[in-house]
Amino acid sequence: MAESNITFRLAAYSDAAGKLNPEHPLRGNEDNFLVDADLTDGVTDSFTADATLNLGPLGCLLVVADGMGGMNAGEVASEIAIATVRDLFATGNVSAETAATPDSRRRYMENVIKEADRRVKADAAANPEHAEMGSTMILVWILGDELTVSWIGDSRAYRYNPVNGIEMLSEDHSYVQDLVRKGILTYEQTFDHPQGNIVTRSLGDPSSDAQPESRQYTVNTGDIIIVCSDGLSGVLRDCRTFDENGLPYPGDNIQSIVAAHQDSMTSCREALWTAAEAAGWYDNVTVILCQILGGAPAAVKKAAPAPDPVPEKPQQPAPRPVMPPATPASHHSTPSKRPGAAAKKIPAAGITAPDSGKNGTKGASVNPRTLVYASIGIVFIIAAILVIAFSGGNDNTPVTPIDRLTETPETQIAGAAADDSRPSKPTQTPVQNGKTETAANPTAGNPALDAAMKVSWKRTAIGYLEPIITEVPEWKGKVTPLYNDIIKAKKEGTLGIDAFAWNQNHNYLKQIRQLKKDVQRYPVLVNKCNQVEKDILENATDKGTGKITGRWGKEIQEITDSYNKSKANSADTDALKDAINK
Repeated sequence: MAESNITFRLAAYSDAAGKLNPEHPLRGNEDNFLVDADLTDGVTDSFTADATLNLGPLGCLLVVADGMGGMNAGEVASEIAIATVRDLFATGNVSAETAATPDSRRRYMENVIKEADRRVKADAAANPEHAEMGSTMILVWILGDELTVSWIGDSRAYRYNPVNGIEMLSEDHSYVQDLVRKGILTYEQTFDHPQGNIVTRSLGDPSSDAQPESRQYTVNTGDIIIVCSDGLSGVLRDCRTFDENGLPYPGDNIQSIVAAHQDSMTSCREALWTAAEAAGWYDNVTVILCQILGGAPAAVKKAAPAPDPVPEKPQQPAPRPVMPPATPASHHSTPSKRPGAAAKKIPAAGITAPDSGKNGTKGASVNPRTLVYASIGIVFIIAAILVIAFSGGNDNTPVTPIDRLTETPETQIAGAAADDSRPSKPTQTPVQNGKTETAANPTAGNPALDAAMKVSWKRTAIGYLEPIITEVPEWKGKVTPLYNDIIKAKKEGTLGIDAFAWNQNHNYLKQIRQLKKDVQRYPVLVNKCNQVEKDILENATDKGTGKITGRWGKEIQEITDSYNKSKANSADTDALKDAINK
């Protein structure tokens, strides 16, 4: 493949940012990144900032991974992600055929993400202390005048060009972005949203295989490609925006900073850091900047898009999302990026989403529609209390399911937020995985929003427990009281964490039962599966993490390894027994 005439320059940096705050529970940096300026020279992570470089015949690669879930596990997950990229993009591993077309590059990048997912999960299974880890991941491959971006999670890629300003090249896999796409929230409302830390896809999500997304673009001279973790995009707005009174929101924005520092990518990176710190950064911050100096086509002025209409509040509740057994995945916690384990969370299965910020101040005012929604919420809650009161005192009988208590929480949240124009300062609470949860300020006095958020966590927790009650009779007596306590609860407390713990127990039980079906030709392995299954059924508690589940994960992995060995030499029964007994 012929070398292009494109020249470019780079800068990259990662910082623990707010995690160095002595009051913060995490002090390390869970972000990791990789820059390969030339995929043909056998060298990665080695370049001189702001030096003029020539784009090689296989182009350059920019990667950011933002880890989550547990004390040090987030860092491990992002390290595994970057190591996977380094392995699969090593010189000689990317063929001319792979690089030949945008579609072949897209397939390769998505397969790299899927392989990283498999490696993260394998490490978590082998190391109990990593059981809840996960990571986002975004890759940008520039080859000739073409750019391919593939990602999973809410780390972002932007492109700034003086002709057209800033453009987002990716779209977050996040809960609030899904609400934006549905017209339930506006971009500005995402910055203070109480569930702005929830990602819906990640590496390491035990509920599903990785589902990356990709897009293709043409590179132009003057482009500045920005690849960053949400520690930056979550505190700085993309561009200058205005409130309902036509006044600009305070603080710097990414577009203005980049536009003012086109002469040096190093000074641009430093200016982004200064602005993020001034905005109260609270998470790891990583950014890679790549400026196209020449050799690419000139940018063409795009027609300005029509302004987005202000979403009308639905007159009737939006259709309720289907709530199958919800399984976590935490980033700044999906695997809370895992519920109850860290600070990015993945919601119950059936809720999907991607873009938006997580910080800033919104205006609001109480108007009649807010009071109407508050009244509706109160009526539903009173009805639920009456149902509970007359259902009897049997804790082993599930009370009214959560989906009958109120309308879809997204609709309530949108209605309450859209009608609220009084200034309201969010309350940020540090959480275990290093992300900061932003909760509605109790003094804001928005009962509709409070009621909606209460139902939202209940819906997720009940989604964990309902399949257990119906599928595992051995646990019904333990799980049903928790189910009823969640329905009745006024505050989440540890109830959501306890429900997630039972969800983990259920996942281990499903794994061992499926494994028992797979190994049915081998009585020795079936017997081992029966022992583990009995152990899980008898010893599962609401404390679903730690040594017990770690033991189950290790035993399941050992049986799996023995099964794989047995397929290679099924006649060697003694060798199989030895493998199991080790």
